[in-house]
Amino acid sequence: LEPTEQHVFERVGVFAGGLDLDTAEAIVNPDDECGTDLFDALASLVEKSLLRQEEVADLPRFSQLESIRQYALDRLAQRGESELLHRRLTEHIAGLVADAEPYLDRTDDEGWFDRLDAEQDNVRAALRWAIAAPDPSLAERVVGPVWRFWSRKGLLTEGSWWTDEVLGLAAEPSPSQAKVLLAQGSLRYWRGDYAGAETPYTQALEMYRELGDDQGVTEASYNLGYALMFKTPADNAGARAAFEAALAGFREADNPAMTQSTLFTIGWIDMGEGQLDSAQRLFTDALEMRSGDVRPWTGLASVAYARGEYAQARHWLDECVSENEQRPDLGFAIAMLEGYAAVEVADGDPELGMQHQGAAASLREQIGGGPPPDPTIKEDQIALARSRIGDAADTALERGAALDARTALELAVARKTAPPG
Repeated sequence: LEPTEQHVFERVGVFAGGLDLDTAEAIVNPDDECGTDLFDALASLVEKSLLRQEEVADLPRFSQLESIRQYALDRLAQRGESELLHRRLTEHIAGLVADAEPYLDRTDDEGWFDRLDAEQDNVRAALRWAIAAPDPSLAERVVGPVWRFWSRKGLLTEGSWWTDEVLGLAAEPSPSQAKVLLAQGSLRYWRGDYAGAETPYTQALEMYRELGDDQGVTEASYNLGYALMFKTPADNAGARAAFEAALAGFREADNPAMTQSTLFTIGWIDMGEGQLDSAQRLFTDALEMRSGDVRPWTGLASVAYARGEYAQARHWLDECVSENEQRPDLGFAIAMLEGYAAVEVADGDPELGMQHQGAAASLREQIGGGPPPDPTIKEDQIALARSRIGDAADTALERGAALDARTALELAVARKTAPPG
């Protein structure tokens, strides 16, 4: 290799998940540090089989076989540039996840989910380096925003491990550390560990108060409300107080999306307490805000189910899936499938309902958690179906467990009906 190509080859080694040309320009060869035309050097390395090139989103992306990458890293260390390049990579990833964060809980994420999906191995490499360095602040800047991607991707166990590792580093209280505490709590929540989520949520709330961060206090109050609402035994009074405090904060900050979401959560408490009229009003108010949160539809479906209005419940579920069909969120799929299962078992096709139930159970096992149970679905749906269709219920459960989320939802929506009345 030419010396300049050798330099590029070594620097590319820090990218465990490959890189595109723009990233290469920013990290591998900023200010022409390698003294070569970068694209020409990359093309030459591809020609020599030291790099692989593929098209991702119609753009070239370069990567190395793992054995070759390890050799490149060894050479990079010998050159004395290992820390420089790993820090550049980690700073780049921290910036990337910060840019992505506002889009990760939207129905239309403008391609950010797919972009982070392509960068997964680079995120892991960045975190490994920041933890080993150690650089707590930089590690926190990566973990704090990226947990939503892990949740949507179903990487709950892995995400929990990373947050635990980062919080194990000695660090001064800071907004970024409080954000990681929220991430730790949220990943525990989605794994069904509601009591375990309460602790980091409470710690984050206290830290934000000490830092005088009103926005952080509002967000932590909102999250704490969920842990209090779903832990055993539930603390509905504490949850309602936390959500009311969050609602005031979101309204003061003129944040319609989170105002909508908080109205939904207060309605969920009302629904769990049997106050269906109040819950329906809150869900309807939230829905009318049209801020991108599809959950008010699920709330309206649950209210209809609790009233025995099964056709209306199915209609609301259909609307929710239709609004959210482009979002690859496994937690959402689980909630929808369990809702469809309950409706079918109650008033429809119990065998199809068990197929939905089997798919949902398989997804819960796959991601190591999922959304909390719907408080209006009080009966054991599997036992109820077995009482009605016998062994066919278990056969349908097995059939559903073999389906992926999208196929299972397509089968559910295939029975779409016109809105009642």
